[in-house]
Amino acid sequence: MVEHSGLLGFAVRLIIIMRRGLLLITTIVFDCYGTLIDTGKGSMTAVEQILGSRQSDMDPKPFYETWKRNHHELCRSGIFQAESDIFRIGLAQTYEAFNIQGDPELDVRYMLNTLGKRAVFPEVPAVLAELSTRFRLAVGSNSDHEPLLADLSRNGLDIGPIFSSESLRVYKPSVEFFAKILESLDCRPSEVVYVGDAQIEDVKGPSALGIRSVWINRKNDKRLHSIPEPLSECSDFKELLRTSLDF
Repeated sequence: MVEHSGLLGFAVRLIIIMRRGLLLITTIVFDCYGTLIDTGKGSMTAVEQILGSRQSDMDPKPFYETWKRNHHELCRSGIFQAESDIFRIGLAQTYEAFNIQGDPELDVRYMLNTLGKRAVFPEVPAVLAELSTRFRLAVGSNSDHEPLLADLSRNGLDIGPIFSSESLRVYKPSVEFFAKILESLDCRPSEVVYVGDAQIEDVKGPSALGIRSVWINRKNDKRLHSIPEPLSECSDFKELLRTSLDF
């Protein structure tokens, strides 16, 4: 009887060890914009410049919101195009929606000129330095590759593998985006946590592949009903250090 109890106890401990092994997080992949890098008012400034160049007195906010919505729909269409082209096509659609006579080929330069020139959130470098002692770090972001590299470099963020939508030829929230990252990192979904600020792209997207996520919710948004519960929700990047990522 004692022998059976001993075997049973060993089996239980073995199962626990195996389950913990399957849940062991070794790698954190970060979204860039809105997570590591502050997009600030660059996009709104670009919209104001565009409308000014067309002598339009339209309120820039609805123009920006429509352009942003067009941008997301194009990224989620399943047809890959460079983000610079998506900016241009989305601008053309927005001009049409508001009956503004413009030249998307020319005017998109105001938006493209803001790329690669954005600043890191102040708390990010110290948090990344701490996390890098415990995990392998990577970046996976919806962006053309060159401006992504420029923003990370100019802000002194020396992070391991960098995956852009341009290098992967697919956008979040597609499962293919995350599958390609896992393949390149040689990781199982259970070994990776994805950290980002967008509910659809950064929480729902990776969850479809079994990757757990941490939602950086700086704006205190309510979680959408269609979004699975993340591993953790943080009001700022520093909270990552208080999130249990070791299982």
